[in-house]
Amino acid sequence: MTTLYTTEEILSSIYLDSENKGQVWCDLIRKLKPALRIITKNDSDYAENEESLIFSFAKDFDILPDPEYVDESDGSAILKHIIDMHKSVLSDNNSIILLDIPTEEAQNISDTYGIICHPFAIVPIVNPLFQEGIEKNVDKDEQPIGWKELFCADCEIPSNSLIFVDRYLFSKEGWITSQDGIDNVYDILNNVLPKSLGVDYHVLIVFDATTLKSTDGDTFQRISTRINTLKKRLSRPYNIIIETLSLDRNTQYYNETHNRRILSNYFLLRVDRSLKAFRENQSLYSQSLWLDWCASKGIVRQTKSDLPAKELRKYLNDIKKAVRQLKAVKGDILFSQNGNSHIPLENISNRLIK
Repeated sequence: MTTLYTTEEILSSIYLDSENKGQVWCDLIRKLKPALRIITKNDSDYAENEESLIFSFAKDFDILPDPEYVDESDGSAILKHIIDMHKSVLSDNNSIILLDIPTEEAQNISDTYGIICHPFAIVPIVNPLFQEGIEKNVDKDEQPIGWKELFCADCEIPSNSLIFVDRYLFSKEGWITSQDGIDNVYDILNNVLPKSLGVDYHVLIVFDATTLKSTDGDTFQRISTRINTLKKRLSRPYNIIIETLSLDRNTQYYNETHNRRILSNYFLLRVDRSLKAFRENQSLYSQSLWLDWCASKGIVRQTKSDLPAKELRKYLNDIKKAVRQLKAVKGDILFSQNGNSHIPLENISNRLIK
């Protein structure tokens, strides 16, 4: 569930200017239906005052804002309040913070927590939420091409969590092996993970361990161990928690793992064939790859389209349901955290599905 953190003054301004500067934010709220956390002064009566703009906003948008009271209403005090409640902000895995603060302060929040913090004075269309999506159609053996073509340097992608979903990510297909799956996981992480972060980065890799070739030495434990060793190679200055989980045909939501995809706080990547897509900047398959941010279409572009956030929310819910079902299963569940397969699934930490 997306949560928008803003102030009573900003939301009132958006509502008043819904035909101009505020239109993009209005459209986002109307289509995304986020939870609204309104940071307001202790003596505010907007919820009961029928003459307040927030009361009118709530009525028109059919959204009831949830107040978060503060003693001081200046930008610095509000920012400190949000920082103090950062655990709650982080649990809202795709929070949007919209405040009257300098660009530098907003960027610092984004860099620290891997979430979107936007200065209200800056036009919304420059926000990463509204970046243009990227589509690549590659031929088998095409080169030079790789994950950097999708996660390009000029695309800002705040994130603190990632989920890979691909049943056959580490399966052997002729001359394509589990090592190709591991190499692609590394390349994706190396392109997506921020250079710095003030919190742990969470990675969950969901695949079907029954597709592994034990005759080649590929087991769930061995794959999990090899994936965990990537952290040293990634050489990030913050802690990375990597979890692996097997979903096989006995899992109720197995069918929901058919589509290969990568899920994050604010973006969704889908592929036709496989996430083990490249080897040394050469395509292993002919396939299409799509990268969309939560609002890369549906508001600023392709306004008749659904928001990609709708699909992202569905996929995340499917994974949550699958994990919930597995937690209720009596017997061994193939789950690993940082290469350790003795940790129970109840301890899964990925914040996208918490």
